[in-house]
Amino acid sequence: MKHFKTRLKFDAVDTLHKFLEYMLTQEVTTDDDKLHFAVLSEVKKVLYLKLAKVQQDYMCNFTPAQAIALRMLSTTYVTDLTTFLGNKLHQLSNQINQQYL
Repeated sequence: MKHFKTRLKFDAVDTLHKFLEYMLTQEVTTDDDKLHFAVLSEVKKVLYLKLAKVQQDYMCNFTPAQAIALRMLSTTYVTDLTTFLGNKLHQLSNQINQQYL
């Protein structure tokens, strides 16, 4: 499987990074959730490294597991698609769905 590549604006990368920081402080009990959160932790690290250099646009590359974890985040935890984060995650989810599923 190929890596998932997408272009994101600074606001989207920053908001997603902050949301992942919050999500990763939540308590998880099942092995499925632990695995999901472990991969989301990798996504957070990718975004953190991107934010080290402030730009308007970022080209983000995610492994297939990271991309699918983002899609799961969108479909499981973010239900309000009218928010900035919900809208961005929904767009990413659709792109990931087209590439992998």
